[in-house]
Amino acid sequence: MKRIIVAVCLALYTISGSTHHVRFEFFDTDTTIEIEGRVSSLKWSNPHVLLGISVTSATGETGVWRAEFAALNAFRNRGITEPVVEVGEKVVLYGYPAREGHLEISALNLLREDGTEILLSSNALPYFASRTIQTWSCQD
Repeated sequence: MKRIIVAVCLALYTISGSTHHVRFEFFDTDTTIEIEGRVSSLKWSNPHVLLGISVTSATGETGVWRAEFAALNAFRNRGITEPVVEVGEKVVLYGYPAREGHLEISALNLLREDGTEILLSSNALPYFASRTIQTWSCQD
């Protein structure tokens, strides 16, 4: 009976572990980029906080980037219970681009229009501003 319970627990652990992606599978962690635009959508929920960012390229083309942040629970663990940006706000993001060339970024840092930088990941270091808030003391 113990063997059956252990086998079932291992199977469930394997299934649940494989449903959550690893950052380096989908994003190029050897390359970093900056994108600037206006927040067009916000999903403040688990498993990850997501933003839509309307961006205009140097050639005048527009597109909506999907920006992925850490899990909402990681923000809550730091006492951040409300969204750190609002729809319509101008922001600059720094992070890892998608591997497949999609308009996606795994954001590490966010610079708000008022010059405040928010560190969005446990491995993020200040990048933009002299005024940085919300440093991490826990794991994503």
